[in-house]
Amino acid sequence: MEYIFTSHPIPLFSTLWSSSNVTTFRTLLATVISIDRSVAVMFPIVYHKYRASFRNSMIVFVICCYPIPDCFILWGFCEYQLVIAPTCVNLGCAANRCYIRFTQILEVGAHSLITVLSLMMTIKLFIWNNCKKGKKSKGLERANYLALTDTVVIILFDMIPLLIMSMNNFVFEDYGSLMNLSKISGYALEGYLVCRALRRKSEADSKSSMVIVKST
Repeated sequence: MEYIFTSHPIPLFSTLWSSSNVTTFRTLLATVISIDRSVAVMFPIVYHKYRASFRNSMIVFVICCYPIPDCFILWGFCEYQLVIAPTCVNLGCAANRCYIRFTQILEVGAHSLITVLSLMMTIKLFIWNNCKKGKKSKGLERANYLALTDTVVIILFDMIPLLIMSMNNFVFEDYGSLMNLSKISGYALEGYLVCRALRRKSEADSKSSMVIVKST
């Protein structure tokens, strides 16, 4: 098995690099979604006026073009040479330090932006829901809960591990698997909390519809 990896490194590197790009796609998509919903909450008039000019298909296409500048960074700026160790199982040991540093900066920057925007949106929704006259909106409370959940999960499972690794000069080859485990755990926890919130919404809607039917 080691002979296959060392003598034919291109298939292994292609698999690892593609997996890394899929993760980056999710990060960029999450950033765009966070910007989209934050603008919708903070500047609703501007959002409804100009949002139609940016089609979802165009945004997804731009994100899918990310491997083009990524290749330039990897092979041009970082001057990567395709040499893979026999025991390498992740991109941390397959790529060089320059490229790993670039991916860390990109993730920290994207997650920091998502965190700031989510906190701003959470504060705006909280003020909006609690300072207005009349009954509190369950929809706004649910949106605030989802935004706050997203923020906490990103801070605990993405930003803190990355910052600890960057500030203490930990070797990515040794701790890359722990980083992946932290991200997967965060995705699982966030998915569970979102599903539970949506299930509560569906149960509340079904109860309200039953009350309406009985009253008629």
